[in-house]
Amino acid sequence: MQKSKKRFNTTVVLTTLFLFAVFEGVSASPAYRRLLRDLFEDYDTLIRPVYDVNTTTDVDMSFYVSQVLDMNERDQFLKVNVWVTLIWNDEYLRWNKSDYDNITTLKLPAHKIWIPQVVLYQNADDQYRDFMSKEVVKVSSTGDVMWAAPVIFISHCMINVYYFPFDEQDCDLKFGPWQYDGREVALVGGGDVSVYQSNGEWDMLDLQAVANIEYYVDDPGVPYTDVTYTLHLKRRPIFYVFNLLMPCGLLCTVTVVNFILPAESGEKVSLAITILLSLTVFLLLFAESMPPSDVIPIIGQFYAGALFLVSMSLLASVIVSQYHFSGPERGWLSGRIQRFVFPYWSISWHQTPSGTT
Repeated sequence: MQKSKKRFNTTVVLTTLFLFAVFEGVSASPAYRRLLRDLFEDYDTLIRPVYDVNTTTDVDMSFYVSQVLDMNERDQFLKVNVWVTLIWNDEYLRWNKSDYDNITTLKLPAHKIWIPQVVLYQNADDQYRDFMSKEVVKVSSTGDVMWAAPVIFISHCMINVYYFPFDEQDCDLKFGPWQYDGREVALVGGGDVSVYQSNGEWDMLDLQAVANIEYYVDDPGVPYTDVTYTLHLKRRPIFYVFNLLMPCGLLCTVTVVNFILPAESGEKVSLAITILLSLTVFLLLFAESMPPSDVIPIIGQFYAGALFLVSMSLLASVIVSQYHFSGPERGWLSGRIQRFVFPYWSISWHQTPSGTT
């Protein structure tokens, strides 16, 4: 029984090795080997792939935002998952498919060929990383090269929180070849929101792409091309309404109860202090997520106004409790306090005959 099992295991192993060898031979057919040898015999990744040095390499960039991973209002950066596609023509990677068993496409590591080295200008990551050379490119017999891969970008974004949490944000992502000027590489681009999936907080309303020609101070007189993608995002406010606005509104409503509460209960001041501390806690939670700037959001003004009104309620409760528990020897309120607290009734109080109650 053990011998039969050993014989069966040996047969399985040999069969597997045979099939692997067969498929490996198919994938590395003589035509593929000859094509790769002919293409890369004199190929240099450092040289822009044009026969005429005055020819401009046109690069078409497609940009599809898949998801907003993070929008950090305090640190002012946007983290997005993007599907990026770059297409250009490599004149050194052309072949006659009839000479190579009708092979029309090749898939090669990107670092084996010349790539335009497009970078994100507003990079907010710890370092500028090369996101292109570690992927795979698809090369056709006409020399067209397609680089496509999902990439996570972290970009600076000036966030205006004045209307938080009912705000809309416009974030720009600027891409361009850093080393090649506009006479060598011309970058154009496009994109849409067809693949966007909301993360529960941000909805994408629109995506616009604008191609630009810029001149920089470090290389005067030389044009550089870039494409700026503008992401128009709208926040879903329901989370902040239930966790920030609604509790504050309820606390302000409870403040009205403080005026109805009789002074004999002895809890007017305690209730006012509790409401004031609760509003302070919510204001601190709100301040932790807002960037330090000179723009005060409307919700921040609302909290400041609520704190002021609750503070005035606390002051009024202290005054009422003071005169209620001071006893009859305190007598009438002084005329100055009457005019301040009851400006319309103080006159009638002064005209009350002595000895009346």
